[in-house]
Amino acid sequence: MLGFPALVRGRNLNSRLQHACIGTGGKGQDDWKNFITHDKVQIVAGCDVDTARMEPLKVAVPGLRTYQDWRELLEKEGDKIDSVNVSTPDHMHTIIVVNAMRRGKHVYCQKPLCRGLNESKLLLETAKKSGVVTEIGAQYTGDTGDRAAVQWLHENIVGDIEKIYMYLNIKGYYRLPRCEVPTGSDPIPATLDWEKWLGTAPVRNYRNGIYHPGHWRKWRDFGSSSMGDNGFHLMSATWLGMGLGAGFAPISVKGEADPLWTGFDAARRQQIWPVGNHVTWTFPGVKASGGKPFTMEWVDGIPEENPPAGFLPTPDALEAAQKMRMKSTPAIGKMIKGSKGWMMLSHGSLPVVLLNDGTRLKAPKIARGAGHYHDFLNHCLDGSRGALDFIARGTAMQDALLMGNAAELVPGVELKWNAEKRAFSNSDEATKILYPSYRDGWTLAGL
Repeated sequence: MLGFPALVRGRNLNSRLQHACIGTGGKGQDDWKNFITHDKVQIVAGCDVDTARMEPLKVAVPGLRTYQDWRELLEKEGDKIDSVNVSTPDHMHTIIVVNAMRRGKHVYCQKPLCRGLNESKLLLETAKKSGVVTEIGAQYTGDTGDRAAVQWLHENIVGDIEKIYMYLNIKGYYRLPRCEVPTGSDPIPATLDWEKWLGTAPVRNYRNGIYHPGHWRKWRDFGSSSMGDNGFHLMSATWLGMGLGAGFAPISVKGEADPLWTGFDAARRQQIWPVGNHVTWTFPGVKASGGKPFTMEWVDGIPEENPPAGFLPTPDALEAAQKMRMKSTPAIGKMIKGSKGWMMLSHGSLPVVLLNDGTRLKAPKIARGAGHYHDFLNHCLDGSRGALDFIARGTAMQDALLMGNAAELVPGVELKWNAEKRAFSNSDEATKILYPSYRDGWTLAGL
């Protein structure tokens, strides 16, 4: 039966959802600060491998039951909680989420869901079998801007979709300084269990300020590059608005990586992600594209570092932005080209449309909703499903992003996708990237 763990525990739908937070610092802190504002939710337990990062949550929730090992939390809280959020570094998402779902817990997981297609498949299968409510942490999906863009796409305002450009042209904590592979080691803080932080990833020495906290995303063993960080944010409105659902996959994907990264030796490239990248997916035709194939491009360069032209806004998009009275395309955002015109959506803002005849359209009026976080909690309470549920489209979106990650690491090759085999038909190297393994001592049944 979908949802309703409260009934399993002998309570009714008017009672408060009992929630546990796994990963309580950084983005995890943003998450629990939003969950705690729901009047039918009670945070009762928290877990972080660095106990110092639980202190703010302990202040906010007197009597909080605390853990340093997520396995202990799930074991001891098994019959006391209804839902969890998983807000850890990327490499630990799947093993925690699958174990939580197998215990019948609703799950809100930060993006990206996982680092491999084997994990994505298991997440989808487990979500179907468990029947729990699931959601991905792409909170802008619940904002007025994304929701207005979705409505406009439903209404075919810009016509048949031809191209989608997604831009991320800013500096960020996972970019600078340029990654040097560290040597040596530093003393591990008394509050941190480094072994549990490493979890499924290969063993390496602790280095202060290099991995934890916050800098793990630029390392391939732990994170998923800038695309993994922001891909769901920038992709979700188009997937929702175009009606792209479960199982939808690209025909091919091609990537380019910044020249500095391509010039590194193989050992260094194995450790870190490119700082800049340009990835193009070609998708099969759908109703929203007039039945014709369409492309989606990720354009990611840092203007201050003078990247090659291929890593900055394309000329057609830049021209459209200027006609919209913008100096440039969004630093973070997307532009959608259709047969009738363009739509621009800066991250967190209302969309703007410029039709081919020069007409500018104001965004449709959208009532303010409950917000992405509260939407998830409401789904848990009533058993319904959310926009980025794992089953409906979440894992399909994740698969496409993982293909993009692989493409940036095998630059210049147009990778042909074989959906039946869940592999690239023309590159064993790129396919291998899609299936990372766990280190000895960390296993997940079914993976």
